[in-house]
Amino acid sequence: MTSLGAPAPMLAAAIAVIMELLVGILLILGFYTRPLALLFALFVLGTALIGIRLGVVALVEFWVEQMVVLRFVQIVFVVHYRLRARMRYRIYIIKEVFSMIVNIDNLIITTPVAKSSSNPVALELTGVQALASLPQVISRLADGAVRMNAPTKGAASKSTHRTRCEWKEAVYWTLASAGRHVNHQRMVLERVNSAQKVVIAQMHVKDDDSPAIKVFWNKGKITLGFRQDFNQVTPTSSTVLADVPLGMPFDITIEVTATGAATVSAACTGRTGSSGMLKMAASWSERTFNFHGGVYNQVDFSDSTPPTDASTCVISQLDLFHRQVDTFI
Repeated sequence: MTSLGAPAPMLAAAIAVIMELLVGILLILGFYTRPLALLFALFVLGTALIGIRLGVVALVEFWVEQMVVLRFVQIVFVVHYRLRARMRYRIYIIKEVFSMIVNIDNLIITTPVAKSSSNPVALELTGVQALASLPQVISRLADGAVRMNAPTKGAASKSTHRTRCEWKEAVYWTLASAGRHVNHQRMVLERVNSAQKVVIAQMHVKDDDSPAIKVFWNKGKITLGFRQDFNQVTPTSSTVLADVPLGMPFDITIEVTATGAATVSAACTGRTGSSGMLKMAASWSERTFNFHGGVYNQVDFSDSTPPTDASTCVISQLDLFHRQVDTFI
């Protein structure tokens, strides 16, 4: 009775013996036939009801067990898939981090060189083309790093009289296109123009001269200008990290989420600084962006600008990615 799951198995066994053996014998002998027959009928009906209940319970328990097993298998497959995705991403990052070559092949390089003798606008080339044709402006070092040089006097874009040697992404993106958008550079400023101010990173917006985020090296400090709203004329300025000297490696990172939560952080000689969370307004949601980096002089050139005045940086690590944020169930 215990193995069958019957209630009160000891009592149930005793009742079964009495009803099936003793009552059966009494019925054969004809002793109180009608009452005993009625009692036996009730016994059979009761055992049938108990059997049905136990069968239903067993069936329910079986299906519950199957659902638990199926859910467990589903969880295992989902976790396995996401772990593989994360592992692939981490392998990619490890390869990029430990790779000695800064890959700018598919980026666009804005140079301080004119398009032609008759067109003074700054020439733009792919990274491959610039490395091959303009070694005085951009060159590959023996350790795989990239040196970018921008003389203060040279060719500029249509909207400015300021030169640059700056990389930028070839493809624009929206905030909602990925969970995280990251621009990280490890760089050294070898020299900076006479104004001691140069743009080193930007989150640029398409078809507009004013970036959402512009990061400067300004007289030994990493500072930024942030436009919370697209229509904001004057950006809000703040200091991210002080005491970042020329010739000293430092890291600069711009990170922004799909919801427009941006952060600018910097690190130098073991010290770190951060802008804190910069919340972009809804007016940016339909805009498209691309990241920039390198050196962009913040001084207008003139005929009297000395040819030796320039800004030069060496980028030893460049990480650009736009990816979804992994979540676990």
